[in-house]
Amino acid sequence: MQKLSFLMIVLLFCLFPSAFAQEDAMKELLSSKTLKCIFTEGRTAKWKGGNLKIETDRSTTTILFDNIDLQKKTARSIGNAGASDEAIIVTTSGITFVEQTAFGNLVFTTVFPYFNKEGYFIAVTSRHMDMVGPLPSQYHGTCKKMPSS
Repeated sequence: MQKLSFLMIVLLFCLFPSAFAQEDAMKELLSSKTLKCIFTEGRTAKWKGGNLKIETDRSTTTILFDNIDLQKKTARSIGNAGASDEAIIVTTSGITFVEQTAFGNLVFTTVFPYFNKEGYFIAVTSRHMDMVGPLPSQYHGTCKKMPSS
């Protein structure tokens, strides 16, 4: 029984700093009005003749989310294909930006309340595209909180 109690105490002390760090990151994320996100590594799935082929893609994509308004649940994004309005979903997992493109495709970008070793938020963007057949992709990267003007 003493071993179990000791183990529980050790686990508590190990987990508390992590929980506080995430809480601080979430506060920082929720106070963001502009985020600059850079995605550098991802995978694309191509369906040819009903067969799945997954490819690694190391191209760099930058998305700027500005006018982030948590009350209205809206933002604006500027990326390599132009600018668009975004819907926002806020959960304990962070902020997810949802875009519906002019062609009806959906793009989801989640910025997590966790920092990488450089102090940027960890993020992922997933594109659910149909370009004469399914062409989904997912990219990993980071977002930096930009100063408010």
